[in-house]
Amino acid sequence: MMKKSRHFPLILIVLIFTLLSGCRSLTTLYFHPSTQYFNDPKDYGISYEAVTLETPDGVQLENWLFHAEGELKGRIVFFHGNAENISTHFGSVHWLPKAGYEVFLVDYRGFGKSSGVPVLPDVLSDMQVSYEWMQRRASVDNKPIYVLGQSIGAALSVMAIANMESQPDCVVLDAGFGSFQDMARISFQRSWLFWLFAYPASWLLPSDLEPEDYADKLKMPVLQFHSPNDQVIPYDQGVALSRHFEQLSWVDSSGLHIATFNLQKYRNVLLDFYQTCNSQ
Repeated sequence: MMKKSRHFPLILIVLIFTLLSGCRSLTTLYFHPSTQYFNDPKDYGISYEAVTLETPDGVQLENWLFHAEGELKGRIVFFHGNAENISTHFGSVHWLPKAGYEVFLVDYRGFGKSSGVPVLPDVLSDMQVSYEWMQRRASVDNKPIYVLGQSIGAALSVMAIANMESQPDCVVLDAGFGSFQDMARISFQRSWLFWLFAYPASWLLPSDLEPEDYADKLKMPVLQFHSPNDQVIPYDQGVALSRHFEQLSWVDSSGLHIATFNLQKYRNVLLDFYQTCNSQ
């Protein structure tokens, strides 16, 4: 009895917080940013520049632009996962400049050197501002523009792109998912301490911010990777999202969460997709 009673204050705090702040404020729980940079791309021989953008609500976004080597084939906007910042996630895309692609790595508000606090739908605005900046660069030389998202960055990419007037030429999603509410239930069910609250807790989250409800608005080709061994985002969550795209190419990848591009064979699949998408 004593062990169970210790959890009542925590539950009460969560409920009070929900009543005072509203469901959308709970979306801050989706994000686990770090303000510290852990790696410098220059230490790995990668040429880049820092790019500062301002959002409509006055938040400063500090992003990185990786320059393409050789002939420019296209431009990629990269949206990373929910933890740390671009200084750790650039490991997924560092190889793309050598393949001829310019890569814009986006840190959402509250991540890295970007100001503000990450919360939905504000993070979607950050993504749109960053995409539009890259789009203006692409309009100068008419090179194709692509979006590459991983984990929560893949899920949010679907939502950010859906209502944009000018969409990318194609989209690549790695380890995405279709529902925040489902992911909340899954997270709670993984803990013996909180599994009883899995469904009630997920009902507190906003129901109008679900990636799968936006997916059918993406009319361009979509390439989706997901590993059956993903220990963070269940494989069936990726499958659930995939059912809503009009033009889908699906690849069963391998390895742990967002480890797809550690393997050359999946890098080749991505590059082939870009070439095929560009020729359509």
